[in-house]
Amino acid sequence: MRTPGGSGWALNGFSTDGTDEAGVEWITTSETEGWDDMAGTRGGVVPREDGDGGRVEPTYAEPVPVVYRVRIKAPDPEAADRALDQLKAAVPVRLPAPLVYVRRGQARHRLVKQEGKPNFKRVSETIIDAAIQLVAPDWRVFGGDGSGPTFIAGPVGLPRVEGGKRISAAKPLRLAPGGMRIVAKVASGQIVLGTEGTETPPTIIRITGPVPDFTIKATRGDTIQAQRYIEAVPAGQFLDIDLGRRTVKINGTVSRRNRLVGRWIVPAPGTVFEFTSSTYNENASMAITATSAWR
Repeated sequence: MRTPGGSGWALNGFSTDGTDEAGVEWITTSETEGWDDMAGTRGGVVPREDGDGGRVEPTYAEPVPVVYRVRIKAPDPEAADRALDQLKAAVPVRLPAPLVYVRRGQARHRLVKQEGKPNFKRVSETIIDAAIQLVAPDWRVFGGDGSGPTFIAGPVGLPRVEGGKRISAAKPLRLAPGGMRIVAKVASGQIVLGTEGTETPPTIIRITGPVPDFTIKATRGDTIQAQRYIEAVPAGQFLDIDLGRRTVKINGTVSRRNRLVGRWIVPAPGTVFEFTSSTYNENASMAITATSAWR
């Protein structure tokens, strides 16, 4: 995208800053309204019907409205008409698409779609002002330009212990409580979530078989979360666990959500994911993709 001075806007892959190859100057006329706003909320505290004060109910983030303002300055009326057609074609009507802002070379985006009626005003034969009403169904601002995840890691295999063994405290030896462990080399199936941001990042865990069952443990500080999958993933097949959408699909199509046991893992930057199974297989693996997110 065109980014004069290292900054610029693009809607659905169409850049609206700088001068294009037809000599049309695109200007995003102000900081897009709503871009930096936090989402409103619904729910929260409601008055008590039979007493003082209120009671706390679940709170949910609302969609974020955005107004995208663009000025088109064309060298001639025909170029202005073509530019207007291009801008209209870039407006996502039915499905959300990225609205990208690059600032000092760093891209972030919201997923938006049209909400209400866009307004296009011809200031002159070669100048057109546009005010496009959009809505971001998701309350978060994401890293990157929306073309893919900002974090990709793996695959890593199941952990295994090479050499060494555990000596039980039940044996007639002088051991500390709980026994002692002779040093062994452990090849661990771990991935540290390397996203940035202040919000829960969209995260997908992919497990590739063969594996008869597996457990995903997520550790961050003193907090440990875990989910167990109680069905085999055959050789050559994969299982995607989408922690944001809370879906579990084998080979990207068939749901296996009822095979996943335990509360849903809520990821955060720096979370350590560990992949284990009741049976070791060197061909089983875990990979993770995620996208940085801010409020």
